[in-house]
Amino acid sequence: MALTTVFSSGNIQADKRFEYAMAFLESGQSAEALELLSSIAELVPSWPVPAFEAGKIYMETGNTSEAIAFFEQALKLDPADRQGAKVKLQLLGAHTMEDSLPSGYVQSLFDEYAPRFDRHLIENLEYSVPFTLQKLLKDLAPLGHFARILDLGCGTGLATEGLAPYASWIEGVDISAGMLSEAEKKSYITACTMPTCWIICAARTVNSI
Repeated sequence: MALTTVFSSGNIQADKRFEYAMAFLESGQSAEALELLSSIAELVPSWPVPAFEAGKIYMETGNTSEAIAFFEQALKLDPADRQGAKVKLQLLGAHTMEDSLPSGYVQSLFDEYAPRFDRHLIENLEYSVPFTLQKLLKDLAPLGHFARILDLGCGTGLATEGLAPYASWIEGVDISAGMLSEAEKKSYITACTMPTCWIICAARTVNSI
C-alpha cells in the first residue's frame, strides 16, 4: 500500500470514495457525503482527512459538538495538524487562540500551493517585488554586488532568481518542501539540500552557512 499522507489515503478505493464524497458535498448532499466519509474512515482509520471534512460539515450546519469531536479526532490522527484542525477548534471555542498558525498547517498550505505559486503571483496578483529589487540592484551596480544574500521565506525562488546575479553566494530558506521542490527546477539553482530546507545557488556550492 502507498504511503498515507494528508493529500492521499494510500488506498485507491478510499481515495475514489473521497472524490465522490466531495462531489456530494458540492451538490449540497451533506448526509451522503458524511456517510461516505464514515466508510472511508473504516477503510483507512489512520487517515485524518475524513474526520476533518466531517468536522467542517458539522461546523457549517451548526452542530458544534459533533464538529469539535471530529476536529479533535483529526488532530489526534495528525498531530502536525497539516489541515488546520486546531484553527477550527479555536474558532469553535474549544481551544485557546494562539498568536500563530500551526507550522504543519502552513507547510501543507504552501506545499499544495507551490506548483501554481509563480503563475498566480505574477499573472493574477501582478506581484512585482522581485523585479523591483532586481532593478534597484542593477541601478546600484557596481555598488550593488554583495558577498552574500540570504532570502528568508524564498518560496519557489522567485526573488532569489532575480537577486542571484548580484551576489557571489546566495541562498534561500523556506518552511515548505513543496516550494523548494519547485525552486530546485529553476536552472540557476546549483544545489538544493531539502532536509535542511536550504536552497544554495551561486558561482560555487556551499553546503551550510
